[in-house]
Amino acid sequence: DLFPSVCISGQLEALHQDPAQVARFIDFLRQPPKGALEALAIKRCEFKVERLQELQGLVALYAGDVDQAEKLLGGLTTEPLPAEPFVARTIDCHDCDAAAKHKPVTRAQFVKRLAVLSKEAATPGPKAAQKHFELATGFYNMTWYGNARSVYVGTLFNPSAPTHDVSLAFREYQLAAAASKDPEFKARATFMQAKCELAQFYESRKDGDARDFVAGPAFKALVADSAKTAFFREALQE
Repeated sequence: DLFPSVCISGQLEALHQDPAQVARFIDFLRQPPKGALEALAIKRCEFKVERLQELQGLVALYAGDVDQAEKLLGGLTTEPLPAEPFVARTIDCHDCDAAAKHKPVTRAQFVKRLAVLSKEAATPGPKAAQKHFELATGFYNMTWYGNARSVYVGTLFNPSAPTHDVSLAFREYQLAAAASKDPEFKARATFMQAKCELAQFYESRKDGDARDFVAGPAFKALVADSAKTAFFREALQE
């Protein structure tokens, strides 16, 4: 029996990325036990319903379902994130972000802001590009590469592939660049796509591959289309 074994073993790996199974597990813990084995398992179980609901919310968040994530995580009381999760730097500096003066943002406030940005970015208009950029930056910073890893650290969420996946951020930076006619903004959004491409290279790099850098399509587009922008010169200088 899966759920009694999860309780008794203390191993949650079988459920980590399956929100439907997590929901059934929560129901298992809440319902009266069916027999002595279930009673023993529930009594011994170290997994609490609140932490499992948090896990459900994180699974939804890292799958890109920010509305569902807000429903599950928006009411939680947590410590503030270490840095402003919607700031984008040319060169990542987590210590710099943490040291910079910023308004404290909790995980609940973070997912609520993501949900708002998602709706605003989907609304055509002059502000859509900026909303896509800000949403992308939030998605980037909640990964291992960003400044707000504490979104998932210390939770039941499995800190493996999903937390190193920058594809959500890459998609939104693409949309940001496409929605803007400002060459400076497009250059910055393209550069952020390039950072995501580099992260994807690091995650897919095979053993024995000594390369520290690969120029992907976004880097090449930046050189081809934005070499005359002020941002391009600033990026080179940094």
